[in-house]
Amino acid sequence: MHLVDLSLTLGPEVEPVPGHPHFEARPLTTLERDGVNNSLITLSIHTGTHIDAPYHFIKTGQTIDQIPLEKLCGRAWLCDLRASVRHEDSMRHRITVEDLQGAGLPNEGLADTILTIFTGWSAEHWNRADFYTQNPFLDEQTSRWLMEQRVKALALDHGIDGAKPWPNHTIVLSEGCCIIENLVNLDAILPQRAFTMYALPVKMRENGGMARVIAQLD
Repeated sequence: MHLVDLSLTLGPEVEPVPGHPHFEARPLTTLERDGVNNSLITLSIHTGTHIDAPYHFIKTGQTIDQIPLEKLCGRAWLCDLRASVRHEDSMRHRITVEDLQGAGLPNEGLADTILTIFTGWSAEHWNRADFYTQNPFLDEQTSRWLMEQRVKALALDHGIDGAKPWPNHTIVLSEGCCIIENLVNLDAILPQRAFTMYALPVKMRENGGMARVIAQLD
């Protein structure tokens, strides 16, 4: 069994959502003073690799602790868009259905699959000020089309939206579909496209949670 860690390591260098605090850890107890090391951390739960639950945008939606793990684990398909998404362009890339299909995404058979979009963004920008301001994002029609295909969850190596009012969040979360954002190490899955994903969020009564996301390769 070959496992690949798709998660960012949380630390103060990870760029948060604009307006959110950076990760901060400070000693609560120390080995020298108290005989045990313990820490108090401050962060937004949408920092780094994390999962958005429907309650993030939908008043009646499920919180992250209510999401069945079966909806976050299972068969996944990697869509490599690095050839079409240019990070150096001044115009932010709006990912279309045509982009996905051009990268080999099948037009059927996506139901109950965790669609995983790979642009290379998080690996290059996770600690830069433009992480959430110049990222590629989904065209709204792309999100609607993916919901019509009944994907089980949507995983990306960038934020799903370009700007407020964050329409793609509402489109996807209103269908009860979770969003897994800011993945890294997706290149380690290739040349495979099909794999098994385990996306395990911290269990709390909240609108999302930090997550350890793992790819299992056959």
